[in-house]
Amino acid sequence: MVVWKYRTIKMEFEGVIPSEYAKETTLIGEVLRKTHLDEFPQAVNIIKNDMSIVGPRPFSSTERNQLISENLNFSLRESVKPGITGLAQIQYDHENDTESAKRKLCLDSIYVLNATFNTDLQILAKTFLHVMGRKGE
Repeated sequence: MVVWKYRTIKMEFEGVIPSEYAKETTLIGEVLRKTHLDEFPQAVNIIKNDMSIVGPRPFSSTERNQLISENLNFSLRESVKPGITGLAQIQYDHENDTESAKRKLCLDSIYVLNATFNTDLQILAKTFLHVMGRKGE
């Protein structure tokens, strides 16, 4: 399975878990993120049935390898399709350092173990409110 995304960070930060995205994003990447247009290619992934609307967000291969090497339970997380939004995204937004990756992994595990249609609807509603309320910031 290949998950398509727009590149929004500078090449020198590819594969690095940045602590602050503001310095690593390209000018176009910043616009794509603020308008949430960086999520558009993922609609194609959903149509291709490679992704779900709700589920754990995919990590980059570098992040994935780092978390696996730290002996964190990744197999549970990977037992479901990745999603555009999920429990971790409504809790942690764009925080993207090693510690928040571990917290997101924990929330992803909680989601996988307790996922229901109602949970998905709640996550979608919170995602919608987040996007509309913050206007993409």
